[in-house]
Amino acid sequence: MLIMGMAHNHITEAQTVSYIYYMAHIHTMPWHLESKKLKGNTYYYARKNKWTPKGSRRDVEIYLGSADKIVSAMTKTPSITKIKTYDFGKDAAILSIAQELTFQQIIDKCVPKTKGFSAAELMLLVPLGRSNHKTSKVKTVNWYAKSYLPFFFNLPKNISEDSLYHILDYLTPVAKDDISDKLAKRLLDLGIKPSAIFYDTTNFRTYLEESELAKKGRSKEGPTVRNLIGLALAVCDEDIPFLHESYAGNRSDKELFPIMLDKLMSRLTKVGIDTKELVLVFDRGNNSQGNIDLAKNVSGIIAGLSRNQFGDLLDILLNKFKDSYTNYKGHVISGYRTTHDAFGKKYTCVVIYNPATKKKNLAEYEKRKDKIIKLLKELEKKAARKTGRGKKMTPVSAVRHAEKAIPDDYTTVFKPDIIDCRFCWSIDEEAEEKLKKSFGRQVVITDKDDWDTVRIMKAYNQKSLIEADFKLVKDDLVIPLYPSFHRKENRIEANMFLCMTGVMFLRYMMWKLRDLGLSVHDLIEALEGIKISLTKYEGSTSAKWVVNDMDITQAIIFTRLNFQEFLPR
Repeated sequence: MLIMGMAHNHITEAQTVSYIYYMAHIHTMPWHLESKKLKGNTYYYARKNKWTPKGSRRDVEIYLGSADKIVSAMTKTPSITKIKTYDFGKDAAILSIAQELTFQQIIDKCVPKTKGFSAAELMLLVPLGRSNHKTSKVKTVNWYAKSYLPFFFNLPKNISEDSLYHILDYLTPVAKDDISDKLAKRLLDLGIKPSAIFYDTTNFRTYLEESELAKKGRSKEGPTVRNLIGLALAVCDEDIPFLHESYAGNRSDKELFPIMLDKLMSRLTKVGIDTKELVLVFDRGNNSQGNIDLAKNVSGIIAGLSRNQFGDLLDILLNKFKDSYTNYKGHVISGYRTTHDAFGKKYTCVVIYNPATKKKNLAEYEKRKDKIIKLLKELEKKAARKTGRGKKMTPVSAVRHAEKAIPDDYTTVFKPDIIDCRFCWSIDEEAEEKLKKSFGRQVVITDKDDWDTVRIMKAYNQKSLIEADFKLVKDDLVIPLYPSFHRKENRIEANMFLCMTGVMFLRYMMWKLRDLGLSVHDLIEALEGIKISLTKYEGSTSAKWVVNDMDITQAIIFTRLNFQEFLPR
């Protein structure tokens, strides 16, 4: 201590008292204001004194200015500089639904522990990247590094595309089934209670070489020489997927149906759903006597019939279609109820008529008819050529090309043939007239004999839900499945699985926000408009995150999905 270090004969009583007082008050001297008048104007200073052995002395003085300047400084909003703005809405939405569905915990239970990185976060980068139009792993990691996610995830900013490739290897068939079962159970816990399941298939053109998965087949998007990969999908009446499986592109719908039916019913039973209380709705391409019998054994059915199974139902006059309802597009859908023999049994049958569909079918037919006729004429010309350079087309080859180009529904109308060793073709006008009669009509059979006609029609027409989902996964603006740049089949299937999990997230999100009346594209547009910025206030040395201005709809979405939880840490 200073006092102890002093010679006692030099310390007076006054000095000792002054020093003790100084030590007691050195840290407690308050700021105070003082004013000065200069040339008739008053100016203010903030001053702070300190205690010294000689008493209070001025320590700090800050010039504040005139009273007007002080008031202006106190009431002025400090200017904000935006350092960088980031997209936030779509990413936060996927993270929010993933959290609600306990995706992280499910992944932790179903796949082996990874060294260092979070498996769930790496897997989420697949649907996150696809929703931001990044269709390759290289583009995904580059996008990730520039997004806001490195400020939120536990992943480093710079991750390699190899990390994304390798994480796909963890998604074995057993792991995917286990994850899907647990997600289905979680959906039930959150209030999704299916009363109907809609099942259908589609396929995708790929640039992949032929393999066990990528095969030549009949594309549902029109003729192609590319290899195909199939997708089987089953959604509930709330339009949320409960099954999504990839399959070899050359497998027929009828062949695939029993396999997928078994997998679907096994999953639903496992999560506690009584499948006997469900109605399974499926289209004509899946129908056979064996498939109908299998489906009836596990659930109720509403199944579409092929045109060649309509029989004389096409001749029923429209004035006999007594039952009707108006769909969400404002079209009046009418129905005629009867019984019909199909697959060796008599079923309750409803003929459904939609005038808008008829108009669409006719326009599509006339457009395709022109193309088919043009092609047939070209083949006829090529097959008849005897001279000139290049390989000549044989009549057999011309017939083969024609048959590949004619859609299944039109094969009864357009007849390529070989007569007198020459390629020729014709149009069966009677078959064409019968085909046109079928436009706008759909015949369905059901074992729900106690249902009224309108309920059967509405249930069958709800299969448009699954058709909308197929459009989603082929839409570059949502979560596209393709293109696929993987070479290993297990990675192709794992990539499809994660993309379809993203579609599940999107559909559950739509269900949560259903009262807002938004379409998928309305929701995507609203989410794309929600942004956050890294900002710095004038005079501050630290940066802060702020949410940019939002409209009413965006603010409701932000609140409902708890976006504040996904702001950067």
